Amino acid sequence: MNTYCIEVEVSNCLIVPEAQKALFNRKEEDVAGWACYKTLYFDGNNEEEAKEKAIQYMQDEPNLQALTLNTPENPKRYRITSIIPWPYGDPLSPEEVTKNYAFNAVDEQGNVLTWMEASDPKKVKYKKIAKKKLFKGSEPIWNPVLCGHIASTCHLSYTESDRAILESLPEPIMHLHYLWTFECEVGGNGIECFVLEKCGHEIKGCYEALQAVGHKQLAEALGMGIALSLEPDEEGNISAEYVHDVEDLTWFNHFKGCSRYKELHEIDDAFDVYELTNNDLEKKIVAYIKANISDIASGS
Repeated sequence: MNTYCIEVEVSNCLIVPEAQKALFNRKEEDVAGWACYKTLYFDGNNEEEAKEKAIQYMQDEPNLQALTLNTPENPKRYRITSIIPWPYGDPLSPEEVTKNYAFNAVDEQGNVLTWMEASDPKKVKYKKIAKKKLFKGSEPIWNPVLCGHIASTCHLSYTESDRAILESLPEPIMHLHYLWTFECEVGGNGIECFVLEKCGHEIKGCYEALQAVGHKQLAEALGMGIALSLEPDEEGNISAEYVHDVEDLTWFNHFKGCSRYKELHEIDDAFDVYELTNNDLEKKIVAYIKANISDIASGS
């Protein structure tokens, strides 16, 4: 029995109206359907058995079913886009991976629709969400409602230049945007992938956002990750992508020497990063939303 890392694409998703309004800033007539992607881990005697388990799980997954309203005549489509053996220790459970969803709009050919141009920072303006949309009882709905509303405020290029766009938002909104990024990226791939692959503004923004909501453990873990990401390999090369894009590394260099560990993967294990990100961080975020509600939502 082997463990496999399996990426599943779910397409032709017809999303419930409330989620569609919250998640997307597109005209309905421009979109033929929606798609989402999840990386799951399943045991199997062979690849085919693991694939079958992954697709069956997604077909039954309650969070996805609650967000979508497909009919038997117009069902969702499931496709395995990649599968590889996973010899790296205990992976995330499917329930942890599928707790939250991020959908992509697709055209009639199934191509993901993306924004061609990033927002002009001078023209970005956050429009407060109505409290009646944000709250369910006394609790704000962080994901997907507020996450999607904030994401629809501006269009990003996913480069270092996005920092100027996000800094044009009110500070609580900027912090929440980075926290959503942190949840999506670190919740699935850990600190190691995050500090090696993401833009410098995302790493710095997420660290500052974690401090803003008072999650000291995750901020400390990320700080140690930054420290190790600056360490050169035996040939003197630094593999972290942000190092080659950020003009001034002064802020990052402050973390040098602060890690108690020698390898990045040790940080994820030592701090139980997946558990904290997927099951603990949201409590801090919700408290932060309530404390800054006047900047976030309007109405009664």
